[in-house]
Amino acid sequence: MPTKKYSDEDKVRALAMLAANGNNLKATALQLGIPRTTLIDWSHGRKIQPAVIVEAEQQKKSLAEMFDEVATKALGSAVDRLDAEAKTMPIKELIDISKKAVETSRLLKGEPTQIQEQGSTSDYAKKLEALRAVRAEREQKRLAKVS
Repeated sequence: MPTKKYSDEDKVRALAMLAANGNNLKATALQLGIPRTTLIDWSHGRKIQPAVIVEAEQQKKSLAEMFDEVATKALGSAVDRLDAEAKTMPIKELIDISKKAVETSRLLKGEPTQIQEQGSTSDYAKKLEALRAVRAEREQKRLAKVS
């Protein structure tokens, strides 16, 4: 099967989209129709010109500004509609849009996000250790009853 050639513009767009997706390779690959392995190469600086990486960083900053603007407008609209009787969109939906825009903006800026904090390895390890402790305690109680 022949290899597809991607323009520098395609690569810039893909790297910015990857950042906006929290570096989720699978989701970005599906959205753009680009093989995951190609995205991995580009994200590690392989098979890509340095100027493309610089342009992708600029694109990420531009996207972050746009998401900040969306968040500000959505939040402003949510506040404005608190007193309005006629609502075309539920306030909860506007707040959800605002949250998503803020999270995406933070991802693009390389700042910590709620998404990253919720899925951190240390949190997972702590939860796993707590679960193991509960299971061990239950097993001890079960063995005590049997004895």
